[in-house]
Amino acid sequence: ASDFRTVTISDSALWLVSYVLIGVAGLQRATLGAAEPSTRNRAPLSGRRTIAFAVATLIGPASLLVMTGTSQFGQWNSTEWGHLIVPAALSGALSMLLVIRLSFVARVAQQRSEELDRRTIELDRQARDLAEALEERKALERQLRHHALHDPVTGLANRALLSQRMEWALSRRDNTGQHALLLLDLDGFNNVNDSLGHAKGDELLVELAHRLRAAVTPADTLARLGGDEFAVFVEDIASFQARELADHLREVIRAPLRLDGRDVYLTASIGLVDIHDARITPQDALRDADLALYAAKRNGRDRVVVFSPELRTARETFTRIADGLRKALAHDGLAVHYQPVVDLSTGQIMAVEALVRWTLAGSDPVSPAEFIPVAEETGLIVPLGAWVLRRACQDTRPWHARYGISVTVNVSGHQLVEPDFADTVLRTLSEVDLPATALILEITETVLIAGGDQSERTLDTLNRLRDEGVRIAIDDFGTGYSSLSYLTQLPVDLLKIDRSFVPSAGEASSDDHAFTRAVLQLGASRRLPAIAEGVETPEQARLLREMGCTLAQGYLFARPSPAVVIDAALARFNTPITKPSDDSAVVTGVRS
Repeated sequence: ASDFRTVTISDSALWLVSYVLIGVAGLQRATLGAAEPSTRNRAPLSGRRTIAFAVATLIGPASLLVMTGTSQFGQWNSTEWGHLIVPAALSGALSMLLVIRLSFVARVAQQRSEELDRRTIELDRQARDLAEALEERKALERQLRHHALHDPVTGLANRALLSQRMEWALSRRDNTGQHALLLLDLDGFNNVNDSLGHAKGDELLVELAHRLRAAVTPADTLARLGGDEFAVFVEDIASFQARELADHLREVIRAPLRLDGRDVYLTASIGLVDIHDARITPQDALRDADLALYAAKRNGRDRVVVFSPELRTARETFTRIADGLRKALAHDGLAVHYQPVVDLSTGQIMAVEALVRWTLAGSDPVSPAEFIPVAEETGLIVPLGAWVLRRACQDTRPWHARYGISVTVNVSGHQLVEPDFADTVLRTLSEVDLPATALILEITETVLIAGGDQSERTLDTLNRLRDEGVRIAIDDFGTGYSSLSYLTQLPVDLLKIDRSFVPSAGEASSDDHAFTRAVLQLGASRRLPAIAEGVETPEQARLLREMGCTLAQGYLFARPSPAVVIDAALARFNTPITKPSDDSAVVTGVRS
């Protein structure tokens, strides 16, 4: 029994040492920190280390078995040896299982460490990519904000930024000063684009933007509103200073711009509005400046117009007339009156001039001097002119068939540049069944000699119509730019002398009538009949006859009247022709 206790105590000590060695093996540095989030540079548990680890764990059980077996060899029977071998074997097996387990744990820890390293690297890369994407997004947002508030061609502020700065300036609590807004529109810039191309036009705009920026202060807002229109908003400026600035900007724009080795000259119309009232909105200021700009354009361009309330009233009238004219065209609310052209020798009616008239329902007639310019500007002159042409041809057909008279119809420059104008005229004549020789188109001399491609197209159109038998008259001759010698180069059949050149007894000497005589003499030499307009007194008619003028029209003979009145006048003063006129014959006077 005492031997068994001795063996048990020594065995316990050896077992304790063995398990301490096994526990110490857990401190192998390949298994340290397996649960830590970062395990970089950790030495892996290789095969050689695993074997060394296994040997270290088996030293204790093997030593116990050898030492105990050696000291007790021959004293124990087989049964007692079994008590030693079984624990030793179990201890060895347990140690091996522990080694295997630790090997797996170390391998898993290594794999997890590598996976964590990969994820860390990927997260770092994604973080860098995200930071770059955020920076790109911020740059894009800055770029989009810049594009949203600046003109892409010139880099100037656009309408949105101009409105923002105006609104900020007008809403300041300390806003007690006066501001100014200038709208600048380049005159005839479309001609630059047409002749040089839009790319060169943009180059001019960029160069002009540099000049304008140098002409204003950094505190001023210079903007491009689109096309060839610019704006300048100036804070705390007196009215006279704003006008001086406008004149200075005109001079800056007038200076020649160099492009591809040639000088390009520009002018600008400017609308100026002084902003006194802080309650005004940017939209109100832009509207008023636009009205002033519109007035500058209408008054001859290359000038400055300061806004006044009268301009707003005039614009409202313009809009009212334009709307009413559209309705009148759509609902047959117009009429054509005719003023006779008479032979000064016989008093017979040789032709009639078609004049459009418009009377609003329940109101007074609207003067042609009011609605014709509106029609010109809005483009309504094209459908209006086509309507007058058809109505005049319809009314003239029976007069021409019975009395052989012609009709003169005024034609706008807007109509002449229409590609199908000649086709429209010829189609109307065909549908109405009126001979082309019975139609005279009245054109102002400024339209005929305007110059450029548009003038060439106009001349081509008129020559085509003349080839078909339609005659051309220059209206208000003497008020435009043509010279007497230039008439020989134009497709002209008749001259209409403006009323301002019609002689009046007691107001002018014979020298003052030189122009009228020269026109009549030139017409006679070129076989161009002349019609004197605005004849109001018998004395004027007498003087014209003495000068050799045979045709005239005016209040002395008749005011513009409806077709039924002309019917009666023709029956009274004219004799019906005995046979239909020969449309192929040589035309003299205004009768075909």
